[in-house]
Amino acid sequence: KGDLQLVCSYPLLKWDFSKILLISDKDTVHPPIRFTDSLHRRLIINYKWEEEKRYRILIPDSVLKAIKNKSHDTIRIEFSTKAEKDFGNLNLSLNFENPRGQYIIQLWNENETALADEQITHGTGKVTFSYLLPGKYKIKAIDDRNKNSRWDTGVYRKKIQPEKVFYF
Repeated sequence: KGDLQLVCSYPLLKWDFSKILLISDKDTVHPPIRFTDSLHRRLIINYKWEEEKRYRILIPDSVLKAIKNKSHDTIRIEFSTKAEKDFGNLNLSLNFENPRGQYIIQLWNENETALADEQITHGTGKVTFSYLLPGKYKIKAIDDRNKNSRWDTGVYRKKIQPEKVFYF
């Protein structure tokens, strides 16, 4: 479920999304595409994906033009979707020592790669990570003392310690 994300190596300066094709069986559509970042590197293809179906994305030559006049050859991406029964959900009930504190909750896989979007919670609460493939995961919780929604290293000269990190 959800949108398909494509990441470009360089920020894009010119593009023509109307030329990007999504092919499913014998149907060809022009899916809605948008950027998710200000640098124009992350594209989101919004489409109602069907379970257990094969798709192809075709991006013709030079449809995306990046900085330094960089472009690309024709890009073909083929993939299949899985059935909903192939995924699981992880529901966490959290109860930290500081009930008024803010915590950043991240999901990591065995290869130390962050998965899904991180979630912000306060002292107690529930967090859900949906549509996970079977596997081993780690939960990383960051005590976000200054509530800026990111981990801070601290400041040696001001004797400010880094924000605490907990792994589960």
